[in-house]
Amino acid sequence: MSKWSPKFWPVEDTSDAVLIGEISRQTDRAAGLIAAEFVNERLKQAIVALFLHNWPKRDEDLFSNRGAFASFSARIDTAYAFGILGAQTRHDLNLMRRVRNEFAHELKPLDFASEPIASRCSALKLPDEVKGSFRPPPYNQIIDPRDRYLFVCSYVMSQLIAFTRLKRQDRNLCHLP
Repeated sequence: MSKWSPKFWPVEDTSDAVLIGEISRQTDRAAGLIAAEFVNERLKQAIVALFLHNWPKRDEDLFSNRGAFASFSARIDTAYAFGILGAQTRHDLNLMRRVRNEFAHELKPLDFASEPIASRCSALKLPDEVKGSFRPPPYNQIIDPRDRYLFVCSYVMSQLIAFTRLKRQDRNLCHLP
């Protein structure tokens, strides 16, 4: 099981806390899928925070089926284009997306030690770069592929939650009718 504890995960409500607690008890496949979906949903919220207008069918029009922001890949690219993500985070989210797709679509036993999943997790950059309050000293190297993947998920989620809150506050301060 992962050493990356649920205490490192950002939560917005009790349902988040319940699902995040569940990640540590899940198989690698389930943990990878659940964690990626959390990030995918936070990307959606960050993109929506930039919207100036709302309409009744917005989510249906833009985020479902063939909407412009329906796929994880489209959300990553859009967030990068709008400056929500930097190049390093975009790189890691694309690797994470590919791991998520392996878990979701391959009909064979897989875990984080399986190739190409382990190699993709080793190529993640954020676990080696992030320091500071999110990862207090000593900055021990994160080697385990599952821990590297979950670190990226939790770190990116925390940054997306902060971005979304800030943009919502900005919008409330400068809205003109």
